[in-house]
Amino acid sequence: EHTALVQRAADELRQPRDRHSNQIAYLYYALARVAGLNPQAERIASRSQRLFSLQFRDPSQLDTALVVLKIGGTDVILDPGTPMAPFGTLHWAHAAAGGLALVDGKLQPILIPEQKVTDNTTIHVGSLNISPQGAASGTLKVAFIGQEALRLRQLGLRSGDVAVKNEIDRMLSAEVPTGVTAKVDHVAFLDDPNRQLLAVVAVSGQLATPTGSHLALPRNFFASRQTNPYPAEQSRINPVDVHYPAQTEDEITYVLPAGLMLVGQPQDSLLKWEQNAAYQAKTKTQANSVTNVRLLARAFTLLDAGEYAGLHDFFQKVVTANQDQIVLTPAAQAAK
Repeated sequence: EHTALVQRAADELRQPRDRHSNQIAYLYYALARVAGLNPQAERIASRSQRLFSLQFRDPSQLDTALVVLKIGGTDVILDPGTPMAPFGTLHWAHAAAGGLALVDGKLQPILIPEQKVTDNTTIHVGSLNISPQGAASGTLKVAFIGQEALRLRQLGLRSGDVAVKNEIDRMLSAEVPTGVTAKVDHVAFLDDPNRQLLAVVAVSGQLATPTGSHLALPRNFFASRQTNPYPAEQSRINPVDVHYPAQTEDEITYVLPAGLMLVGQPQDSLLKWEQNAAYQAKTKTQANSVTNVRLLARAFTLLDAGEYAGLHDFFQKVVTANQDQIVLTPAAQAAK
């Protein structure tokens, strides 16, 4: 009987008709009960719409259904109604959200935990060949983990693969140095939410213009144009909601042209703002290449208005660090 019920539920889920995401969550809950997994249902207020208020006794604010399973003695919160969400991954609006749960027959207020900074990561890796005239060419890989991967996969469901490539192209065009073109060749694992979403990117263009015998390259390929996303404010009233914690990791190698070498060794950069954010930049050199490694981590979801000045100051320091350059000069001249 249970097998027949599960089969009917699965057949119903596959029918090509629109459904509210909560219907899918309820079906998942029912299937988990049939399977003997003892699920727990939770209703929350999606942060994309509102903040939950226990004093506001209107059940309509509880607009989202989640399911909790106990696996290996640990509660795992699931978001079955969010398309393309990996097992155990919540949509950003469902993390750090308040609501109610039925526990032992009693309604209890709940607060869904925040996501961790490592849950949402963008990674840039690869190498670029640098010509004596400052042109760059090569192939880079960009990997998306967490919320950006989820957003792009949902875009793919709605609008197709080409729309995803165009969106990543748009994102990259705002990040790479002026004069450089970055175009997605193909996207891998778009339909597999359990893998990193991977874009293979072709890069070409003028990265730097020679000045005399020197060639100055941006140390941080994907961040040299970054501006402060938190402009100075005289008086901040509202808290800062950045949706979710996130980090960016870059490891870009410049393959140097014959006859040119690095002038000096760029200093490592390390910035920390309490437990809220961190920045690190390092440069590793070899005989014919320079590898620049960069990490920017923002570890909070919500920030009190009173901490806004510190947020602005930290990112202003990051912007300054992102402007660092590495300078190449003819090897014969450097040896003098």
